[in-house]
Amino acid sequence: MKPATTINELANNLLPIYFLTPEKDRDLYVPMYDEIIQTFRDSLIHDQFHSQTLYAGGQSGSGKSTAMNFLPNDEIAEKFIVLPVRAENLLDLYDVDIIDVLIMLAYELIKDEKKLENRFRKGLEKLRKKNQGILSEEVERGKHHKLDGGGGINLKLEALEPFFKLFEFKTNFFANYRGNKEYRRITREAFEILKEDLLNLVNEIIGARLDLESSDKKLLLLISDLDHMKEPSQITDLFVNNRYYLESVQCKKVITVPSTLMANATFPSEIEYLGLKLGHNPNSPVRSKEAQEAITYNENLLRKVILNRIATNANLITDEAITLAIEKSGGITRQFISILHGAATRVRRLKGSQISKEDVTFSVDHFRRTVLERAIIGKEKIDVLAKILTSYYPGQLENSTFLGLIIGNQIIAYHNDPIWYAINPIIENTVRIYANASRE
Repeated sequence: MKPATTINELANNLLPIYFLTPEKDRDLYVPMYDEIIQTFRDSLIHDQFHSQTLYAGGQSGSGKSTAMNFLPNDEIAEKFIVLPVRAENLLDLYDVDIIDVLIMLAYELIKDEKKLENRFRKGLEKLRKKNQGILSEEVERGKHHKLDGGGGINLKLEALEPFFKLFEFKTNFFANYRGNKEYRRITREAFEILKEDLLNLVNEIIGARLDLESSDKKLLLLISDLDHMKEPSQITDLFVNNRYYLESVQCKKVITVPSTLMANATFPSEIEYLGLKLGHNPNSPVRSKEAQEAITYNENLLRKVILNRIATNANLITDEAITLAIEKSGGITRQFISILHGAATRVRRLKGSQISKEDVTFSVDHFRRTVLERAIIGKEKIDVLAKILTSYYPGQLENSTFLGLIIGNQIIAYHNDPIWYAINPIIENTVRIYANASRE
């Protein structure tokens, strides 16, 4: 990406689906979470814990994946083989299971390595033979002892065969896994009671991958996009009920997780918060000079995000337009970029040359109608939003409606202060209108 000199170039520089990378965009990158990234680097390099797992949490679109892209530096590269894993490209984030994660981790490890692929296939075949033996023993025991409970485990073990047929004869098994619900169903049924075996196979592949290297480097997985998971129950199942399997993958790893997990008392691990606070906690009576300085600093970070994408002396946006976009972003980087992208495309369509406050207002209204507003229809959602509007706290943190609204960015959770919640500024007035109508 090059700094823009025209509105068309700026619109393309603001495509929300584009993630900055160190290879192409180092000069444009704004290190929003530099202190946390430095802390991660220090822990990864110096902590003597082979399967260390670090978690980064925050609102969807807050820039966690981009921060992960820029986490590796020369020191990290000297110590680790760094493998970025983009869950969005591998998994259906509306439907995620720990078995999916382990299977696709294996894929990322063996991809483009024929020796490792053969090792993985042999490992699966060993697992198949082992469990065929268990199945035979169970059947034989059932004949002699007439065990009523044997059928359940038999059925589970028999579920391996459809998986092996699928895996052996579908050369595009991994490529289609994300989009094929039947692939996922068959695979999950096969490994439901064999998760430990699947984990062991992944760890075996990690060892084999390191054996291929001609250095003493360790493996570092940077697993991003799991923070975009959509179903609260699946988030709990993956990160709470099956956390053991994630953390038992035998290498160091950094995983981005949903903001909802940060208030989950049953998730014991520490999560570093990656997010920008643009306002004071309304429940805090003290508004210190330091707090205001932090807000101003965050506003300036967002200002740099847009100015870094514009060539020096290219007068493509007014200060008032930037200020309004920052205010309406709620501190969510992708929302900020999306607002400005919509404004830039409007100017381009109207054959203009500069983004004005009016263009940003138009874009904000469009974003409200097409992205955020449609998902808040319904009394239960309005009741939760109305409570946040007045008390900045939901009452019940495990309420599925509340968690869904955080996942959808209708509610923004701020964790870099005594925790508080706010309505996304783009729909704040809509919520107020709906809440008043509901009371009437």
